[in-house]
Amino acid sequence: MTVFKKKTELAKGVFWPSYLIGIAVIVLGIANQKLFGSILDAGLNWVSDNFGWWLVLFALILVLLVFGLAFSKAGDVVIGGAGAKPEYTMWQWFSMSLKGGIGTGILFWAMGEPIFHMAAPPAAAGAQPFTREAGLFAISQTMLHWTIAQYAMYSLCAVGVALMAYNRRRTISVSSIFEPYLSSSVYGVVKTVVPMVSLFCIVGALACSMAVGLMQINSGLNFFFGLPIDGVTVFAIAAIMVTVYVVSCLTGIKKGMRVLSSFCTIVFIGLMVYVLCLGPTRFIVDAGTESLGVFFNRFFEHSVILPTMAGNETWSKSWIIMFMASFFVYAPIIGLFLARLGKGRTVREFIFMNIGAPTLFCIVWIAIWGGTTVWLQYTGIMDVWQSVNEKGLEVTIFTILSTLPFAKILAAFFIIAVFFSFSTMADSITGTMATLSTKNLSVDDEAPRWLKIIWGVSFGVIGYLLVATGGVDSVRGMFTIVGLPISFIVLAYAYCVIRECGRIAAETLRH
Repeated sequence: MTVFKKKTELAKGVFWPSYLIGIAVIVLGIANQKLFGSILDAGLNWVSDNFGWWLVLFALILVLLVFGLAFSKAGDVVIGGAGAKPEYTMWQWFSMSLKGGIGTGILFWAMGEPIFHMAAPPAAAGAQPFTREAGLFAISQTMLHWTIAQYAMYSLCAVGVALMAYNRRRTISVSSIFEPYLSSSVYGVVKTVVPMVSLFCIVGALACSMAVGLMQINSGLNFFFGLPIDGVTVFAIAAIMVTVYVVSCLTGIKKGMRVLSSFCTIVFIGLMVYVLCLGPTRFIVDAGTESLGVFFNRFFEHSVILPTMAGNETWSKSWIIMFMASFFVYAPIIGLFLARLGKGRTVREFIFMNIGAPTLFCIVWIAIWGGTTVWLQYTGIMDVWQSVNEKGLEVTIFTILSTLPFAKILAAFFIIAVFFSFSTMADSITGTMATLSTKNLSVDDEAPRWLKIIWGVSFGVIGYLLVATGGVDSVRGMFTIVGLPISFIVLAYAYCVIRECGRIAAETLRH
């Protein structure tokens, strides 16, 4: 029997609403920052006060659920069926999994976040500012924010998409996991609404990530090499960055993304080895080890920090609630990308790679960079906290780098890491968004090139405008709000993934 493949076409009901509304919201944020900021502040406070508990608690439940899935019989299920073979080596899989989900966040916050927690720890930490206890809490909490919870969200969504695409042979989509469990009429609405909401949310999220990356690169080039901080420099950086990740995306996941992510991972490892060997090695090792102990010993307690009986404390709203909300925003999109890497792997292998590998990497990265920041502050070599308040975090990061040997060489490689780290994430998400904007696309197909170009260039333009107008903070704040509805989409994912894994496992046992 001959199987005729359906012609791919633009999913107009998904693409146009998400594209136009997403850009309109961002333009509003740029045009009237004061009004937009006040609206968002009210929304942020409402979400945090009324649903902050849900965002942190559900994130923790997902961690338990995903590991339970891995250790169950469902963990033996092979993505693609018993005869499926992996398409990527372990190194290729690791590097693409790692770089597809990290972006610039871990570079920016691994050094920056610990100083905020050390200077103003929450009541739950039981520590006074700038003390030993505050320093260890700062490093361990940064580890917690950037590791297990976010990758559990991504892995859950990825498992659902992968099983539908490879095992059930459905089109690849963030909504395909719901199809077997909904009536055709209900699913007809869901398959439009879920991708549309996911696309809308990720437009601004990625643009904000790019804006942060642009500010970081420009600050570094100015601090060490004297390049001006102005619109021309930012535009040039943005143009180069867009060119790199769009060209990479156009070559497809098996070529551009694979090469780019491998190179970026090597740069990351090189930076870690450099600082570990030439920085405060003893302090990094000791503080990192103790912080890891705090991380595991108080994992459950510190995963759900809220301002209970802490007066008007805003720490939770500014940090853990905001982080969990933003991870929910990214989960369906990054899950769709990760799903394409899982063919031939068991569900257990898939979960361990997508959670374990990046978690281990980020723990070591934060121990090194966060440990260096805490060491500078605690020993009095540099008043990092004062620098943050006077110069801003993006400049302070390069001030920290200047305290290490061969600072300009280190800064050059750090800038390269920022550039290519965002490029690899933008590559994966641009391709994924183009996929979501296309009908009838199988898991082995690439989305139309013109769609990749549209999404890729749009991110670049918006990111540049955010930097040029100073509207980053307002737009970024929006994603704490939209993270709430996305969390309920992820909840539906969890239900369907459990049922699907149970069905496949039972079917396997019968045969």
